[in-house]
Amino acid sequence: MISRHFQWGYLCVFLLVMCFYQGECREYLEQIKPILKARCYACHGALKQKAGLRLDTADFIKSGSKSGAVIDLSKPEESELLKRVLTTDVDDRMPPEGEAVGSDFVLALTKWIQSGASSPKFEEPEPDPQNHWAFLPIPEVEISWHAMKGEANPIDAILSEYHDANELTPAGFAEDRQLVRRAYYDLIGLPPLDSDYAWFEGQPESRRWEQLIDKLLASPQHGERWGRHWMDVWRYTDWYGLGAQLRFSQKHIWHWRDWIVESLNADVGYDEMIRQMLAADEIYPNDQNKLRATGYLARNYYLFNRTTWLDKTIEHVGKGVLGLTLNCAKCHDHKYDPISQMSYYQFRAIFEPHQIRLDPVPGFTSLEVNAIPRAFDAHPDEPTWIHVRGNENDVDKSKNIEPALFDIKGLEGVFRPQQIRLPQEAHKPHLREYVISDLIAQIKAKRTKAESELKAIPESENSDKQLKGELKARIHWYDCESEFIKMRWLADNSLAQEIEKNSSDIAVLNAKKAFRKYSLARLKWEIENIKLSLSQNSKGNEAQKFQKQLDEKTKQLIKLKSTEQLEKYPRLISSRKALESPAEKSESQNAPFPSSSTGRRKAFAKWAVHPNNPLTARVAVNQVWMRHFGKPLVSSVSDFGRRSPRPKLIRLLDYLSHDLIKNDWKFKRLHKLILTSKAWRRTSQISELEQAENAIDEENQFFWHKPSIRVESQIIRDAILHLAGELDLTMGGPSLNSNPENGPFRRSIYFKHSRDDQNQFLVQFDDADIEACYRREESILPQQALALVNSSLALSMAPKIAKKLGETSSGNADEEFVNAAFSIILGRSPSPREVEVSLDLIKAVSSERQKAILVHALINHHEFISIK
Repeated sequence: MISRHFQWGYLCVFLLVMCFYQGECREYLEQIKPILKARCYACHGALKQKAGLRLDTADFIKSGSKSGAVIDLSKPEESELLKRVLTTDVDDRMPPEGEAVGSDFVLALTKWIQSGASSPKFEEPEPDPQNHWAFLPIPEVEISWHAMKGEANPIDAILSEYHDANELTPAGFAEDRQLVRRAYYDLIGLPPLDSDYAWFEGQPESRRWEQLIDKLLASPQHGERWGRHWMDVWRYTDWYGLGAQLRFSQKHIWHWRDWIVESLNADVGYDEMIRQMLAADEIYPNDQNKLRATGYLARNYYLFNRTTWLDKTIEHVGKGVLGLTLNCAKCHDHKYDPISQMSYYQFRAIFEPHQIRLDPVPGFTSLEVNAIPRAFDAHPDEPTWIHVRGNENDVDKSKNIEPALFDIKGLEGVFRPQQIRLPQEAHKPHLREYVISDLIAQIKAKRTKAESELKAIPESENSDKQLKGELKARIHWYDCESEFIKMRWLADNSLAQEIEKNSSDIAVLNAKKAFRKYSLARLKWEIENIKLSLSQNSKGNEAQKFQKQLDEKTKQLIKLKSTEQLEKYPRLISSRKALESPAEKSESQNAPFPSSSTGRRKAFAKWAVHPNNPLTARVAVNQVWMRHFGKPLVSSVSDFGRRSPRPKLIRLLDYLSHDLIKNDWKFKRLHKLILTSKAWRRTSQISELEQAENAIDEENQFFWHKPSIRVESQIIRDAILHLAGELDLTMGGPSLNSNPENGPFRRSIYFKHSRDDQNQFLVQFDDADIEACYRREESILPQQALALVNSSLALSMAPKIAKKLGETSSGNADEEFVNAAFSIILGRSPSPREVEVSLDLIKAVSSERQKAILVHALINHHEFISIK
């Protein structure tokens, strides 16, 4: 009995002491520690400890810095920590950035020190930055048979664990018709037509859902739908500038857009897509189809400032591929992630040598008409210097920074750049056979035209004697030009092949002779052309001008004939490097390209998509999940660093990421896995019976129901045209005028998209921001309703949609039309009340507009622009 009383008394004393102790620590935990975490941990926490000082626990604070104690319990007001937060000297004040800490914090800190700076029991320091969830290897998530609970899809098996743990009962499934509409929008970005619903209903019930998904994934429109998603992430933009001056991106960047679409349709692995976008010129130097991928780098081009160009490259490769805000380390060490300022410039060194150029396309001889914008290493020896505090005008040239990557467990030694010797056609593109054949074909076409003009002149007419002379001289010039192009190509090829010197000398001599003939023939034609102009303008100032030109050209011809020494022939130029500044001259812009590449971007691409890299697959899976469900698994889609809390559904994210890597990074498998899950097929309509679940998980963090998604601007426009039967499904090609008055009604992905060129209808519905669009904004503005009500698109297409719906309605009965309109436009049957209102609307409008007005109203229904 005594023993029991003693135990109770001991416990009471202990609890009283703990209560007093916790009261002493409460101010530290509630008023001091949160401010230290927000303002001080970046420099004095687990990430780094400037001056040897850590502030993430009370014990660390009391341990002091390299210079000694920072709090003085005997003289609290003399504490270095208090002095640093109170001083007005900006060089000594802590924290150094932002506003000074508030007076409440200073008061609480003073009181805490005066009371003895009590240390809370079991206070945990900040975790090791390297152990942040996103930096850890992706585990193979095991799903036990017990956890599966009969679920055939691992997504449902994993989600069921979270549902059980949170006492959530998932919502039921959407109706088949809604699911078909949802699948069409998700996978090809177009609404299903009546024939599509009929096809689905005609398939065996046990297999029809899987067959529908396979059909949509095999559709060419799938690449267009998901191409636009990745174009958002990768910041696609057509070129723009001031007038004709190209300042941003590159001409013909649409080749990269087409590569994206084609790669997704072909189910090229995401890892291979990343390799090609970063380094196709180093991995596939002669494959023009793959070289289009480096438009990813060409998009960042900026005429006026190389540092701005590279800053954008670093920032958006970091955010879009790795989910890291590398740009935060440009001026100082990253405040949150284990990325130093040195790491930033080591990363910059990877991209330092690269430049952009236009390469010729078979069938085209003008780079202005068509060409492939692509990356290449123009300056392999270009140094990288640290910019002091990010200031490019204050450069520390004491040390050339070598390319390197920050530490991630499992990737040690993966980044090892090796110089790459390029095949001759990669650095001498003018030696590609199609270049010379296209040039000769062009000259041949001009010669044929001149011959036709010559034959059309009657022999008897002396009045056209001068014209005949000009045409004969022009034909001769074309013949000499063709011969010169052949001889020049043979000479350049001979020199490039480094064959025996004697043969090279002969080839060069022949090219010089051909160049001389060509020059003479051109001068003779110019003289004949001036004579022709003179014969047509024999009086006045014009005649004097032509006579002066004739005299000058005649002197040049005499001089060239009398010159025995053969001139050096000009080099054939078929590619052109992008200007590196407005002041750059054509001599350097057209200089020969290096015969080797540094291999840095190839090495980085290998590191980025290495199976041990924990970031790349997670970032990609998060983007795909977000676009299927309307919300991501990781809310900060472009920042997986330490500011991003551990996802609630980390097991699901890791399962899908591991599965993506294990299955060759194939997106179509991931799409199918998601669309065959119960989670994706659940209804988005919350019934009264499910209000309890809504109270538990109002934000639907555990996906117990399917969120409703507003479709992107491009899909709204495309859907209207598709329902009207007016959408032209021609794929690829140059970008279209962004605001055409009429057709062709191609898919919206093909419009010019830049700062200066954006389709105004698409802009109203939150079109992709060219600067950064990792996640589209969703605004609700009056202009959106006005655009759907008043736009020429909606007004002109509504009658056409009505006509097509009428064609499918037997007898054209009004009630049948109403049912068909709701079914096709909204993907559901109308309620009795909706049928009643719709029939009243039809009857209230003149006969020629009866059904079009209902269609127009349904286009303006919120369900039309939503995926339910």
